[in-house]
Amino acid sequence: MNEHGQKTAELRLVAIALLLWNLLSLAISAQRWPFEPAPGVNTYSFPVDLGALAFLASIGLWRLSPAGRTFALVLTWYWLIGSVLLFLEVFSVGGIAVTSHSNFLAAIPKSALRIFVIPFFLAQLWQYRVLNRPEVRALFYPIPNRPIA
Repeated sequence: MNEHGQKTAELRLVAIALLLWNLLSLAISAQRWPFEPAPGVNTYSFPVDLGALAFLASIGLWRLSPAGRTFALVLTWYWLIGSVLLFLEVFSVGGIAVTSHSNFLAAIPKSALRIFVIPFFLAQLWQYRVLNRPEVRALFYPIPNRPIA
């Protein structure tokens, strides 16, 4: 909510973007279901993807929960770092190589990842900037009788 009692449009977009990322992540993870054996271990494991947890962050943002904002910031930092590592992987010319243990990423051609990685990084940077703006931060930590800014 802003000074008129409403969420900003950008905050709504961030919450919707996290929800869409959650749906995409679940669709990708569903390809590995049911349980699959863990590499090198004789037990079974359930594939956990942090993108699937974006659903909780989107609900927290929608309800203006301080914990939801904090969790969204943690996920944003995780994806910012991951996109830099993915950038190093797909644009490496020799000296630097980042190895992913994801069969999903290995199946995607590097040319497609090159198209994806820069807009994804910029989207995460935008989300971080929106979540850290003073007027958005004030929505989650209201201080009575104090102007926003």
